[in-house]
Amino acid sequence: MNECKVRFELEILEDGFPPVGVETLNARLVDTNTFELDNTPFFAKSIAVGDILRCSQTKHDHIVQFEEVLSPSGNKSISIIFIDDDCKEEIYQFFKQNECYCEYGEYGEFNMLAVSINPNFDYSKIAFYLDKKEELGKISYAELCI
Repeated sequence: MNECKVRFELEILEDGFPPVGVETLNARLVDTNTFELDNTPFFAKSIAVGDILRCSQTKHDHIVQFEEVLSPSGNKSISIIFIDDDCKEEIYQFFKQNECYCEYGEYGEFNMLAVSINPNFDYSKIAFYLDKKEELGKISYAELCI
């Protein structure tokens, strides 16, 4: 089992968010019960691409349960909900030009973008951009791992 899915239990808030109770993300086996996260979260907090995780086995093949971060990668993770769909491409291009990795996702009524940011990139530039978009009512965003 070199490639697997890591299962993250999510706390659902009183407002019903996040819209799922579990998020599964891709990872690769590093050593016994140690995995390197290979994609960006939409909901799971305090994790980022490249983090080394300790996980426990489950009864399902190729699915492990997240236990803890053993070694953070330094990458950052943010999650964006599009309130105005007309800005999706502009925001995606902003991140692409700044060499960030993005993944689109749809969760019920939520059209979202998960973004992984290199540790060497000046995050204040991204935060400024996102704050302006949020003030305009175009998006809502969460800093999952900064």
